[in-house]
Amino acid sequence: MFFRAHPVLFVVLCMVVFSTKPTFGQDYYAGGAARPMRSPLNSSCNCVEITPNEFNRAGRVYGLDKINLLADFNLEFDFYLGNQDGGADGMVLFLHNDPRGYDAVGTFGEGLGYGPRPDNSTRITPSFGVEIDTWQNGSPVNDPSQDHISLLKNGFNWHSNTPNFTQTFPTVTLPNIEDGQLHRVRFSYTFATKTINIFFDGVLRITRVDDIAAYFGTNDAFWGVTGGTGGARNQHYFCNPNGLLSMAYITVTTPLDLCLNQLANMTGNTGSDDPANFDFQWLRDGNPVTGATNITHITDVPGVYTLQMTGRSTSLANGCVYTTRPQTIVANNVLPPAIPSALLVGGGSSCGVSSGSFTLTTTGGTEGSYRWYRDLGAGVIVPIAGVTGSQYTTPTLTVNTTFYVSVTNGLCESIRVPFTIVFNNGTPATPGAINSNLASVCQNGVINFSVTPVANTSFYDWQIPAGATYVSGFGTNNIFVKMGTSTPTGTQNVQVRTTNSCGSSSFTSTTTQVLALPVKPTISANGATIFCEGGQVTLTSTTASSYLWSNGATTRSIVVNLSGTYSVQTFNVNACGSLSSDPINITVNPLPGTPILTSDKIGNQICNGESITFTANAAGAAFYNFRVDGVIVQSGVSNQFITSSLTNGQQISVDVLSSTFCQRSAAPIGITVNPVISPTVNISGNLNLICDNTPVQFTSNVTNTGGFAMQYQWRINGQNIAGATQTTFSFNNFRNGDLVSLVVTPTGAVCNRVVESAPFPIAVASFPSPTLRLTTNQPSNSNILVNEYDTLVFQAQLDLVIGQTAAQYRWLRNNNYITGENGQTLTTTKIKDGDVIMAEVVYSTICFNNLVARSVAIPVAVRTRFVSDADIRKLIIYPNPSTGVYNIDTQAIQMDQIFVEVINNYGQTVYQVAKDKQSNVFQIDLSNQPAGIYQVKILAGQQVIFSQLVKL
Repeated sequence: MFFRAHPVLFVVLCMVVFSTKPTFGQDYYAGGAARPMRSPLNSSCNCVEITPNEFNRAGRVYGLDKINLLADFNLEFDFYLGNQDGGADGMVLFLHNDPRGYDAVGTFGEGLGYGPRPDNSTRITPSFGVEIDTWQNGSPVNDPSQDHISLLKNGFNWHSNTPNFTQTFPTVTLPNIEDGQLHRVRFSYTFATKTINIFFDGVLRITRVDDIAAYFGTNDAFWGVTGGTGGARNQHYFCNPNGLLSMAYITVTTPLDLCLNQLANMTGNTGSDDPANFDFQWLRDGNPVTGATNITHITDVPGVYTLQMTGRSTSLANGCVYTTRPQTIVANNVLPPAIPSALLVGGGSSCGVSSGSFTLTTTGGTEGSYRWYRDLGAGVIVPIAGVTGSQYTTPTLTVNTTFYVSVTNGLCESIRVPFTIVFNNGTPATPGAINSNLASVCQNGVINFSVTPVANTSFYDWQIPAGATYVSGFGTNNIFVKMGTSTPTGTQNVQVRTTNSCGSSSFTSTTTQVLALPVKPTISANGATIFCEGGQVTLTSTTASSYLWSNGATTRSIVVNLSGTYSVQTFNVNACGSLSSDPINITVNPLPGTPILTSDKIGNQICNGESITFTANAAGAAFYNFRVDGVIVQSGVSNQFITSSLTNGQQISVDVLSSTFCQRSAAPIGITVNPVISPTVNISGNLNLICDNTPVQFTSNVTNTGGFAMQYQWRINGQNIAGATQTTFSFNNFRNGDLVSLVVTPTGAVCNRVVESAPFPIAVASFPSPTLRLTTNQPSNSNILVNEYDTLVFQAQLDLVIGQTAAQYRWLRNNNYITGENGQTLTTTKIKDGDVIMAEVVYSTICFNNLVARSVAIPVAVRTRFVSDADIRKLIIYPNPSTGVYNIDTQAIQMDQIFVEVINNYGQTVYQVAKDKQSNVFQIDLSNQPAGIYQVKILAGQQVIFSQLVKL
């Protein structure tokens, strides 16, 4: 990194690329008469004036970085040589390694700022370049009469057969180039062949093979452009046709790594132009620094700084805007090391000698904590690598050279102490009057003191007030001093003297007035310091004469509506600024995006009771409050609100909140809730039990229509019947079990409900084929085995017949009808072995008459029992005959239970009873029977005993 301690003009140039030649860009500075300008020929701001159209002027521009001589390179510029054919003198484009570095300079006039005049031996050497000359100088220069170009060496621009001829090559004459036009010159070098080609206006004019690196004895070299006028004059300038040529840069006269309480002193540069011809704006991290509109900016705020310079109408660079390369200032919150002592020269004094090597010695730090620097000229200061001790031995010097030393603590460094090795024969003169930029200075303020430079001075020894510290320029003729808060107020003395290895001068003195600071202010806020966008807070300073807030405001109170850290500095009547107040942090939380509230229903219309979904969308929203007519009905993180309970005309809105609870509301949505038309439908038919192909007429009764017309659609089994769209419906092609219904749809209503009537069932009576089922009182209904005279019961049951209107039963024994048996039940004891019993039914339906159905035939097997006299004697009946009551004595029957059955002459059972034999005699009563002979049948286990009784 280079540190520049003196004003120079910084130029940024982008070089052109030719075929396979490498590209490189350079930083530049300018000296002498050089200054930035806008070319009147093409309005380019990428131009530098080398000399104005004035007598006896010289100017120079040098590249800050050297050119690599071990690689190909190209230098190409457009040169303007003036518009006066009798003008003078010209310019030189060249390389050099003169020990003066960036301060290397020749003489004006025929020296072109590069070579000597006959009365001045100053020249730039060693060097190698091409001159562009417009004036014929006599001996010893011996220029041709025409404008010309030529290769030059070692700072000589003489064209003659003198011993110096070896430093100058033959010239190439040109037509008049003082024609008010730009002329392009290209200096091209091919390293592999060591070939130099010089082009003028696109024409190859000079070719030479020369090992430039071998000539210089180094691998790199400075390069630049110089020019001059003498007794004749012309304006001279050059432009970069291939890119930027910016002459803005920052001079930093302090360390870039600041310690606690250190300040950075940065200055822009305008070359030889007056800074008053430019507008300045300092930027930190890309943002304008409030109030920083001077060429110099002193600050303790870290950041990346640039300076924007805009040429005013009084400048040749009118309207041109130049922005410097960025300069980074780093702040470390540590105390700076002490300033090292002034350098002492040992190992031989420079007093009275013209060359030598010298040992510089300092104190104040520890071994390994020192940094040493060398000034290369033009204020370009570079570190001396590898030297960290308290002593440094210089190389052999032949010209005055300035060195610096500082102390570092690893994070930042102290102010640098300069010392110039001067070759002289005496003590330097006493400095002249001390100049100051201010008549008075406040405590904590910065003031500049300077004296005119004194020849042969190694070090300027300043005496400053107590409590004051150096900002920059320590040991030089131009210092910036910051008064401390402890510096005594009132009149204070400032002194300076000059020193070198021969001795010191007397002190020169001046005084300055130090003014007291106001009390450090405090800030009060009239509300919360954290709020949402759109809010504000008023910050108020304690009372003072004037105010300067960190945002540039100058009122006692400021209204703040932006996030940031705010502080205030107050000023008293002497315009002395206090220490800045403690900062106050204001946080303005952003609002969420403007919410958009939508619903999933077209036109925001719904039917009564219908569900509707509202969705809110907003960037940065975290919470949602949904409202119905202004009342919150749902809060949470969901951006949807679903409801089916809205009424007509209600307003739905939403408040969206960010994660910091900043709120923004959506415009409300009005809801239209339409009534639902839901008719009541009933249908009726004239028949529901029909025969095949019997037409049925249906009618409808529709109520609750809301006054709207209805659409009708009749259906059978859920399927629409084509054309059946009237209030009535007739149909004859039914099948049994068909269901008829009517669908009614309101028309003209926004909201309607399609309603279907209850189904009307249809029963169709087809030709029946029922089954007549027979059951008996026996265990089996198919193969029946009974004892003779057992009572046998048959039951007939006809399956359900749709539409049945009548039924008559008949019984058959052995396919012969049994007289008088017309019921569903047949009870008999007159069954004979082998009889076959069946039933028959005659029935009718609504569609068919006198249909006959027969049951299956049931065969009956009868076991015959022969009764002996002994069995008969077991049964005693008395009195017999009788008019009604009989005693039956069963003493001879050995069974616990008996079954007694009395049968009349028709085979009908008129009396039957089961008896437990709790006694041997029991009674039967036939009082209600007609007179006649009755058979008595007693079943006791497997015994069947018969007897007779007579009823009188």
